[in-house]
Amino acid sequence: MQQPYLTTARLVLRPHHEGDIPALVTLAGDSRIAATTGTVPHPYTADTARCWLATHAPAWNDGSQVHYAIIEREGKALRGTLSLRRDGVGTANLGYWIGVPYWGQGFATEACAALIAFGFDHWSLTAINGRHLLENPASGRVLRKNGFVPQGQTRMLFPTREREETLATYQLTRECWSVGPRVPALD
Repeated sequence: MQQPYLTTARLVLRPHHEGDIPALVTLAGDSRIAATTGTVPHPYTADTARCWLATHAPAWNDGSQVHYAIIEREGKALRGTLSLRRDGVGTANLGYWIGVPYWGQGFATEACAALIAFGFDHWSLTAINGRHLLENPASGRVLRKNGFVPQGQTRMLFPTREREETLATYQLTRECWSVGPRVPALD
């Protein structure tokens, strides 16, 4: 099965392709992305992007992960990326970043809502987990707007940072998602 496209009022979520590399290098190459994600290396090069893109199709095919490019419908330009990675039986971890020029415009909240629906509807997940570095409270707002409930904190080693970091953790269960408020931007 081919990875489906997902759409929202303003966005198209599609699989990444080689043509995204220049925009990935520019957007992910901003040191503020590395500082707020913990997993994006800095500097971020075209080779880094190629290696990362090469993991997408095998992960989709084995059902372990799905990655999406966040594209604005109007300008058709890359705004960021997001993913779901299975992390247990019936659960997955949500990850995302938005390019700095597009921060504060609701793109992450809108894109996450579409991927959350995909996870519950197509992967039949029972829960989706999210986490963010403590110094990135904007990411916590994205999760809370999508119905995630804070679960506490955890420590995690980030090889790109060469140290452990404290993360705020969240969870959204299928039950809460099915009865909770939805981000109204979905088609």
